Amino acid sequence: MDINVMSGGQKGVMLSLCRGVAENRKKTDIKGCLLVGILPYPDFHKANEYVDIVIPAGSGAVQNMVVPLSGDVVVAIGGAAGTLAEISFAWQSGRKIGVIGKAGWAKRLANERLDDRREDTIPSFDSVGDLVGWIKSKLDEKCAAED
Repeated sequence: MDINVMSGGQKGVMLSLCRGVAENRKKTDIKGCLLVGILPYPDFHKANEYVDIVIPAGSGAVQNMVVPLSGDVVVAIGGAAGTLAEISFAWQSGRKIGVIGKAGWAKRLANERLDDRREDTIPSFDSVGDLVGWIKSKLDEKCAAED
């Protein structure tokens, strides 16, 4: 399976995600995995060291739209207003959304619907293992639908 990981490409949770993927991508059946960092800044140098491709969007608002629209599955961890915007764009575009964390929008939107556009709710996960299993199942569903 080919998979790319899109993130804000900076520090904190984004750094942890990128480091984890970089350290483990050679140990999995993922053939082509690139780490793409979509930065809110107009320059390249603020990306974390694990990002393979840096896209300097130049605006937090642009980043909040491009990151979730670039993926098949969107994961929110905690989160403030920017995360809420990302979840909203993902919801409106029909992306699969999962949340993890006991704070921020992840906590507030756990097992909820944003509006009546969709019938599903946003699943919440207590462990990274459960979240990863859910992500894999959603990607498998997408691949099966494309065949």
